[in-house]
Amino acid sequence: MHDSDSHLRMRDGSASQSNSAVAATTKDTTLFQYTHGVADPARISPDSYTVDQFFLDRPGNAAVQLDLLYDYQSNVALYDMWHEYFRSRQPRMLILWGKNDLFFTVEGAKAYQRDIPEAELHLIDTGHFALEDFSGFIAERMRKFLGQSRPRWCQRGLNQEKERRGMSVNGNITVVAVHGAWADGSSWREVILGPEREGLRVIAAPIPLTSLGDDTVALKRAIARADGPVILAGHAYAGAVIGNRTFN
Repeated sequence: MHDSDSHLRMRDGSASQSNSAVAATTKDTTLFQYTHGVADPARISPDSYTVDQFFLDRPGNAAVQLDLLYDYQSNVALYDMWHEYFRSRQPRMLILWGKNDLFFTVEGAKAYQRDIPEAELHLIDTGHFALEDFSGFIAERMRKFLGQSRPRWCQRGLNQEKERRGMSVNGNITVVAVHGAWADGSSWREVILGPEREGLRVIAAPIPLTSLGDDTVALKRAIARADGPVILAGHAYAGAVIGNRTFN
C-alpha cells in the first residue's frame, strides 16, 4: 500500500475521511492523475478524464469510492500466496509501467522481478494512465508477448485442456483486459484493436468498482464467457481483482 492509503487504516466515518474521499474525486484530482508525469499532456484525450469525471460526480459516489479504497487493503492478506505462486510457478509475465506514476512506483514494478527474474519489464516515460499516450507501444509489446512461442509443456497443457472441453486444439485463446479504479473498459480500446487484427479474441471486463468482492464476481462472469484458455491483463487496481479471483 502506498502512502496515500494511510487514512484508510482507520475507518470511523470521520469528517476527515469524507473530505479525503471528496478530494479524490474532484476534477483537479482526476486531471492530475491523467496528466502528471506525461511528457506531452496534449496527447491525452479530454474525452477520457471528462467521461471519468461525469461518473465520479454522481450523487453518493464519494461514499462508494471511500468504501472501494478501504476495501483495497483486503488484498494484502493475499500477498504471501501471490509471492509463493510467482516463485514456485514462474509464470511468463509482461509488465508495462509508467515510471513517473506517483501511485504505483518504479520500485513496485521491479519487485516482481525478485520473484520472477525473467519477467519482461518496460518502464515507460509517462504517468499513471500509460494507455492514454502509449497505447501503440503497449499494444505492440502485448502482441509480441502473446505471439512468442510457448514451451512445449505449456502448449501440451493447453491442448489437453482444449480437448477436455471438446474444443479445437487450434482455437484462439481469449485475453480478458481489466481496467483500473478510475477508468472503464474504454481505456483498453487501442490495445484491443491490435491483437484482434492478429486473430486474438480480446474482451474488456466490465467491473462495477463498488468493492473488491463485487469486482471479482464481475471478472469471473467475464471469464466464464470465454471459450477456452484465458490470459488476464490488468491495469493498476485490476491487479488486486485478478489476484483475488485467482486465489479465491
